[in-house]
Amino acid sequence: MSAVQLRTHQKEGLDAIRAWTGRPHTKIPRPSGERALYVSATGSGKTVTAAAAARDFFPHGRILVMVPTLDLLVQTAAWRRAGHTSPMVGVCSLEGGEALAALQVRTTTNPIQLGLWAGTGPVVVLATYASLVDRDSPNGYGKVRGPLETAMVGGPRMYGQQLNAFDLAVIDEAHVTAGDAARPWAAIGRPASATYRPPRSRRPPSWSAPPTGCSPPSSRASTRPTRRRLQPCRSTTCT
Repeated sequence: MSAVQLRTHQKEGLDAIRAWTGRPHTKIPRPSGERALYVSATGSGKTVTAAAAARDFFPHGRILVMVPTLDLLVQTAAWRRAGHTSPMVGVCSLEGGEALAALQVRTTTNPIQLGLWAGTGPVVVLATYASLVDRDSPNGYGKVRGPLETAMVGGPRMYGQQLNAFDLAVIDEAHVTAGDAARPWAAIGRPASATYRPPRSRRPPSWSAPPTGCSPPSSRASTRPTRRRLQPCRSTTCT
């Protein structure tokens, strides 16, 4: 168990997440997966709350955590201090970083290596949205998927390696993922990515203004309406 002590509003947030997951009872998720939005103010401890929820409700599970920046990826690696003992892999360019190495987090941007390290079994995969962005192939194949999406999809260039589906995907700063499904990070919203996807944010998702000459997004959206909103902890009451 963790030495981290949850504050009152974090405990209430954890209770709301527990109710959403149906724990301790077995809940049969919908074919498209289950989604909820956990909204809490900046500095209120969303990282710790998410770490506790993943530890308590998905023990020995396959967990994916998406963050917008490398700094937040390193911060999220501190899930170790919340009692997570599963292997951790960072999909990022911080190979050889002391902070991640001290937390026993291996890092790679190679999708084949990612498949070898995290393809099956309990694992916590930490990744930035940039890992979903298409890039130039080092072998001259033109544009290829980002390393995380490549590992999730598999294929002949993966030499038999592929990431199994995740049990839980935690999407940090989730409001930036709303919008046109053509955005690179829309891949995280696909049904095959995870059974439970509780985005967390300091504010609800909102549409960005489309570029000049483009139609606003309608049915092509990277986020669907959430089944349940795990409401803010601006005070000590969560609903």
